[in-house]
Amino acid sequence: ALSGLAAVRANAYLTRNDALTCANQNRSHSNSRISACTAMIKSGRLRGRPLGVAYALRGLAYLDRGDTPAAIGDFNRAIALAPDFVPAYQNRGNAWYARGNYGEALDDYDTAIKLDPKAASAYVNRATVKRDLGIISEALADYQKAITLGAGAPAYASRGQLYMRQLDYAP
Repeated sequence: ALSGLAAVRANAYLTRNDALTCANQNRSHSNSRISACTAMIKSGRLRGRPLGVAYALRGLAYLDRGDTPAAIGDFNRAIALAPDFVPAYQNRGNAWYARGNYGEALDDYDTAIKLDPKAASAYVNRATVKRDLGIISEALADYQKAITLGAGAPAYASRGQLYMRQLDYAP
């Protein structure tokens, strides 16, 4: 999930409606999100981190729409403008994962974790890639770390499924 609405809305010249629409994370609104984010980006009124966040939000909308190449392009721009914006790395990792580029996905999840060691979702995502690569012990460790950080049901469910695949039914 992306945060940063405040950074995107930092410029008083941007309309509240564009900022809210751009930051909306409802998948069914991806086209309107892309339009709003594009308007903000093209306005020339955003610079630095706020512009990076706008690119990251548009990248997420592209990813939700299934346009992975456009999403990766926007996440690349976001990272260039806001190199400490953790959600851009996580979501670019998700895009790489969707394309089957597991090495790139792992690199992005590793960076997200380095920047924010308490980002539970990055551990869940990295565990999923490791699971798919057959690196089971590391996947289980990442799921456990995510659970420790409060990831909740998705991490428990994924860890449980992995235990079942391993025929490990011990309590």
